[in-house]
Amino acid sequence: RLAEESREKVWNAGFFFQNVFDIDNKYFLTAGVRVDGNSAFGEGFGLQVYPKASATWVVSDEDFWGPDLGSLKLRAAYGQSGRAPGTFDAVRTWDPVGYIGNPAFRPDNRGNPDLGPEVTSEFEFGFDGSWLNDRLAAGFTYYRQETTDALMSVSAIPSLGFSSSQLENVGTIENKGLELQLDGTVIDGADWGLDLGLGISTNKS
Repeated sequence: RLAEESREKVWNAGFFFQNVFDIDNKYFLTAGVRVDGNSAFGEGFGLQVYPKASATWVVSDEDFWGPDLGSLKLRAAYGQSGRAPGTFDAVRTWDPVGYIGNPAFRPDNRGNPDLGPEVTSEFEFGFDGSWLNDRLAAGFTYYRQETTDALMSVSAIPSLGFSSSQLENVGTIENKGLELQLDGTVIDGADWGLDLGLGISTNKS
């Protein structure tokens, strides 16, 4: 008769603060921060801080903007997020095995006391606009995303006795591109209408 039991417990705790500043109902500023702690982090890592900030300017609400020019809003944002490692990735573990009828163990996971999350930072800016009494609308966004301390598997030095690879914060990944959306009302009749849309997006990684 064989019996096995496996337990896994993960703690994730933190707090988040954000405030939106409205200036004359034309300028909007948002600032926030998030602080995370995770039991999967190594003992020597501590807490992780993720800031964020964004700004929006409703240009069409300015006095110099004529009513025939439609509506236009400019926006920009920056923020960070993270991905935690696995439950036992930071812990040195051993694999129980049998050896000539006796209980024994062999090296399993090497562990890393300084293991932390991978952090992704993203900056984007763009605009939203509409013209011809909202019959034509457009939205544009350019973004650049960079992941630092990316979690990647690294092989151990064979002399350490650990044959399995270990997650390490060693990688950097970049993504950038743009998104464009055009929507137009071609026919707006009493009984039926026709809307056309075109979406274009690119991504370079």
